[in-house]
Amino acid sequence: MVETARAGEQGRHLAGRSAGAGKAIESQITDSVGRVARGSTRVDWVGRAITLMDGAALQNSAPVEQSAHAA
Repeated sequence: MVETARAGEQGRHLAGRSAGAGKAIESQITDSVGRVARGSTRVDWVGRAITLMDGAALQNSAPVEQSAHAA
């Protein structure tokens, strides 16, 4: 009976630790998903900014090229 009681106590302890670890893992996964979503949003913003800068550079290069050909 003593061994059964010990096993039951250890089992409850292990179950409690497992539940705590599961909650910690769930929290880490939730945090990681949020970080990935924020990173993806930032990548989209950077991509749009680069596209705008590329367009502006092309618009600005045309008059410079025309001036170079005229000279």
